[in-house]
Amino acid sequence: MPRTSRLLSVAVAGVAALSLALAPAVVAVAAPTGFVALTLTGSGAPVPGSMVTLRVNGSIDQTQFTDPDGLLTFTGVPAGQIDLDAGADRQGWTPQRSTVDVVADATSQVSIDLVPSPDFVVTGLVTGPDGAPLVGASVTLTAPWDGIYDSWGTQTDESGRYRLDGIWTPVAQLMVTPVDAALVPFSQTIDTTVGGRDVQLAAAATGTARLSGRLVDRATGEPIEGASVSVGAMSANGGWFSRSATTTADGRYDLTALPAGEYSINVWVPVLPGETPWTPYSSRITLADGQDRARDISIKRVRTGTASISGHLRDDAGNPLPNVWMSLAGAFSSVTTDAEGAYTIPNLVAGRYTVVVGSIGERFKPLDWATSAVTVPTDSSAVERDFTLTRWPVGQRTVSGVVTDDRTGAAVAGAQVGLYPVESGTAPYRNTTADPNGRWSFTDVAAGDYRVSVNAPNGGGNWAWSAPSDVVTVGATDVTLPLHLTSVVAGVGGVQGRVVDADTHLPIAGVELAATRSQGGWNAQTTSDAQGRYALAQLPAGEYYLSAQSDGRQVRGGGVQVSIADRVERVSIPMIAAPSQVGGDGLAEVSVVDAAGDPITGASVWVTTPRGDWVATNGSSSDSDGLVELANLPVGEELIVHSRSGWMGGNDLVGSARLTVAPGDAATALTLTLAASSTIAGAVDAAGVEGDLIVAALSGDGSILGTSAVEDDGTYRIVGLEPGSYRVMLTGDSLRFSGEAGEAISDELVAGQRFWSSSSVTGVAAISDADAVPVTADEVSLGHDFRAVLGGTIATTVRVSTGDGVADLPAGKFLRVAVFERLGATWSERTDSETWVAATSGGQLLVRALPDGDYKLRIEDSVQGNRALATVWNGGAASRSAAAVIHVTGGHVTRPDTTVMEVARPGDDPEAIDLDDYDGEVVAGLEGGVDAPASVSEGQKVSVDVGTEFAGEWVAVWANSTPTLAADWVQVQADGTVAVRVPAGLTSQGSQHRLVVQDADQTAIGWAPVTVSATPGGGSLPGSGGGTIPGSVGDGSSAAPVGGGIGATAASARASRLAATGVEGSGDLALAALATAVLGAALLIMGRRRRRSARV
Repeated sequence: MPRTSRLLSVAVAGVAALSLALAPAVVAVAAPTGFVALTLTGSGAPVPGSMVTLRVNGSIDQTQFTDPDGLLTFTGVPAGQIDLDAGADRQGWTPQRSTVDVVADATSQVSIDLVPSPDFVVTGLVTGPDGAPLVGASVTLTAPWDGIYDSWGTQTDESGRYRLDGIWTPVAQLMVTPVDAALVPFSQTIDTTVGGRDVQLAAAATGTARLSGRLVDRATGEPIEGASVSVGAMSANGGWFSRSATTTADGRYDLTALPAGEYSINVWVPVLPGETPWTPYSSRITLADGQDRARDISIKRVRTGTASISGHLRDDAGNPLPNVWMSLAGAFSSVTTDAEGAYTIPNLVAGRYTVVVGSIGERFKPLDWATSAVTVPTDSSAVERDFTLTRWPVGQRTVSGVVTDDRTGAAVAGAQVGLYPVESGTAPYRNTTADPNGRWSFTDVAAGDYRVSVNAPNGGGNWAWSAPSDVVTVGATDVTLPLHLTSVVAGVGGVQGRVVDADTHLPIAGVELAATRSQGGWNAQTTSDAQGRYALAQLPAGEYYLSAQSDGRQVRGGGVQVSIADRVERVSIPMIAAPSQVGGDGLAEVSVVDAAGDPITGASVWVTTPRGDWVATNGSSSDSDGLVELANLPVGEELIVHSRSGWMGGNDLVGSARLTVAPGDAATALTLTLAASSTIAGAVDAAGVEGDLIVAALSGDGSILGTSAVEDDGTYRIVGLEPGSYRVMLTGDSLRFSGEAGEAISDELVAGQRFWSSSSVTGVAAISDADAVPVTADEVSLGHDFRAVLGGTIATTVRVSTGDGVADLPAGKFLRVAVFERLGATWSERTDSETWVAATSGGQLLVRALPDGDYKLRIEDSVQGNRALATVWNGGAASRSAAAVIHVTGGHVTRPDTTVMEVARPGDDPEAIDLDDYDGEVVAGLEGGVDAPASVSEGQKVSVDVGTEFAGEWVAVWANSTPTLAADWVQVQADGTVAVRVPAGLTSQGSQHRLVVQDADQTAIGWAPVTVSATPGGGSLPGSGGGTIPGSVGDGSSAAPVGGGIGATAASARASRLAATGVEGSGDLALAALATAVLGAALLIMGRRRRRSARV
């Protein structure tokens, strides 16, 4: 959600709680009215006694019931557009909404013909965590249908069952609330057409943490009694956990038995009629198991004055808009316009405010934020400001169609369909829901260009993403447009592997992993086990992004991309230490003022580090005193507090200041003065380039601080900038291209595509620091024009040289790609294109946003040390002069020859690894990092599975207990295996050993337990890892399966023995030696007899 939207949500929440306390008395003034005469039928017959609701601007204005002939008349209806809702009283009809134009002093005749309700029935069983039925649980089903809301409710019977019937909507929200507060309520969107939904409730979380403190009046220091202090957090089972306490006479609260987690803290103080309300309080705190934390809270009453903002709200024809809710962002006042559209927001103090207009339905365009800022100069000023809302035009055409499933051809009930005028960008004009037969329609559509979007039913299964339609032109005839969604079902593919520390190779348990399908429709989760293993099965084919969450760690590169088809892919997830989370226990109180020192109400406030990292605080809006309290700040570190007043409309006040929070319980004070914002404006020449263009203003470190869409006339304006110096960049997203030469860029590849751009002022390919654009307060910096051409893409495939050929570069592997461009007779490195690129499945690297020209690529490994891939040029060339030229054409993909990289053999000998020198936890963690046969013989050649992520690297293998080198530096093959010959003489140390594999940096990768026999023999290496060689001497009557390892139970038993000594008792050793001697003598005698027989 954009930051402005989040701030608006916070403001609206505060306004709703206090609107009644501060709303002024409104005197109605006569306004033009008319009449609405309705004839209500159902399947052509009159519908008597049915409730019909008349809505004005989305709010209920009148309600009546039809007479025996299905007739009724509304009087005193405000002139303009109104809505009639019929059939929502459960008389067997499906609700229907009709929009009517009311003319003053005239009667509008309306006919509505209802269709029978499908009368769905939903039944189910509600049980507790132990599976026992729950009696008396509240079961509610709620459903919106084109803005008409309805609900059905019941309670579970003595067997825990419920039944809801008469349901007319195919999609609804099911909510189950138990009687027992120790259980977590359930809420989920369901498909009502399937008839049943059993629900098992989870137990509410409990813990050992505690939070306590005092609540006091900030102005007087007096305790506040009877207030509610509550904490809330997402629980481990996915529900919302909350707990509250009421403050005592001395203002104390005490919350105990809290589970570990990050909580929001909220305070609500009841007030009597006529009392001044308290400012809302919200903060965050993190609690660990067993932790006892104290948090004293101070709040203050809302400061009020005698100033006001008043005026009229009208449409673009000058008609008043009555019954519309209006408020101020960040303030605690809200009113409703009267019959003349007049409003007055009272009890204000001096400050700068942003007026917010409440929901007014689909008929009006959103309010222009650029005109919504109002300044109140003094605490007693009476400021007048009128606002105008522009209506969307109304026509006579219908746009309709049917939504079907591309996979099955079936109709998609409940699909969400939106109609978007092209001029509005992403602002919806109309929305509707497909009926049970997938049908949808928009009536009264005016001529013009539109896009139609279709989204999956709410909670109705798994569906792939669907792009909006091409532009639909509505003219002299109705438009029929088929829409499609694609359902996604479980597949046969999967992904499995281990989560390991990228440096130590130790497994990491308890990591939450998610595989998200890029095309949408599927998201699978799992958690790594004690050995770091994870597995996700039944994944439908597609491109997936593997992400992982773990305290203090992050996936190297952020995540791993992998292609899933009809097999199980093996992917290792390397984790690295995450940057320390920016946060702490410090408090700060920021006073936001303007240049005259007057407080600014509703200014958004947030905090970053000087490097630009976001600080996890409770950034919010300034109150009526211009104050905002920030919690959870790091103590003793330099921070930057940012603030903005306004809504990026060009009339913003902006500013920032540095802050260092002092230790202690007291809040560190900071006054932040805002100044008028700045604007960068210019033009873009983008002839021949289709799609949306965006111009961004960047700070010196590359952070985007402001953006602007390029208008149809080629101009752009980046508003709301702090005074300073910026770089400017032209970008574009989700574009479609075609061409004759080269391969056209596909939709998948072009996602996030950047343009190559140049400045007509500087004439260089990219604006450098030296060409930064200076801007000053309240001024427009002009003349920064651009020429844009479509950028080309180089899609190069990188593979790794292995002991037996080549292997794919592991998905997610990061390589640094330096781009060299031919400029005349020389090659110059493009610093703006130098990047770290993560490989996708198949080892493909994408270098985007290149202008037409000739290029060469230098490819380096992100890993340092002996494990690093040697630097090469594209095509595997050893030097730039030997590298092939890559020609790039804008809007197309160029695919040069595959580049093969290799790891050099280490120059140092392997250093002996003795697991007895390792910590026991480390030994246990490394077990299972490699796979080997459970039983081997001295001298036998076996295959050890190291993992495909090590393909091409050099490893050494040691046999423990006493370290014995089993394989000097050997290169891992494409299938992740290496060939190892079991050293002779191991049985003299016992039969139980460990095969330990180390990487080229002399670090253990993992080990596998093996049982070694003294039977002589050898054999050839099987084709797959982890197996013995069938038919080899000493492998017994049947061979161990290739790739087989020891079972979990055996592994645990052996680990407990081997972690201590690595060998068995002396009695077992003596018996083994005796048996070996007898067997050896028998073999010797048999061999001599065969030789004698052969000579005879």
